[in-house]
Amino acid sequence: MPPSLIRLLEPLIGQTLQLKGHRGIVIDVIEDPAALVLQDINNSPPLHQDYLGRAQENTLPSWTISLISDSGHALAPELQRQLDPELGRAIHAQLFEPD
Repeated sequence: MPPSLIRLLEPLIGQTLQLKGHRGIVIDVIEDPAALVLQDINNSPPLHQDYLGRAQENTLPSWTISLISDSGHALAPELQRQLDPELGRAIHAQLFEPD
């Protein structure tokens, strides 16, 4: 039985990737639809004051980026260039090749 998409993508958690103009750390993987959740690493979280004047830290922005190219028939090229070739082939097979 081939490994699930989640098992293939789990090693990416914690890695820094540059995708669609965003540089971030992979914090989660989503199987359906196939996507990565990245958290911004370029900015520090802003500090704000609550209603009592105490400092409150906001979270860093995060975004979800599809693993699939705009054509819908291949792994996103920007992602594929940053992956180990063997991992890229395994993810492609999981997404686009029938069992």
